[in-house]
Amino acid sequence: MFIVGSDEKTMLNFGMETRRICDLVQIGASTRLSDIQFLTKEVNKWLRSPERAEQIAGDLYYEYEQDIKKKQRLVIGEDS
Repeated sequence: MFIVGSDEKTMLNFGMETRRICDLVQIGASTRLSDIQFLTKEVNKWLRSPERAEQIAGDLYYEYEQDIKKKQRLVIGEDS
């Protein structure tokens, strides 16, 4: 125990606080993700990300697979 000041009512019991902190650490350690679970979660998050979609679009662009080729061109004639 540690006494702050001269009044015994101001004593702090560090044993209980240490035990509480150890319990919190133990609970956190038992609920953590495994390495495989963590990597799976991160890869799935990346596969669904907008950055990944931009990477794919950029890759297709430089391989001459632009999305503009799939669109239909409409031309308005002189009669319309």
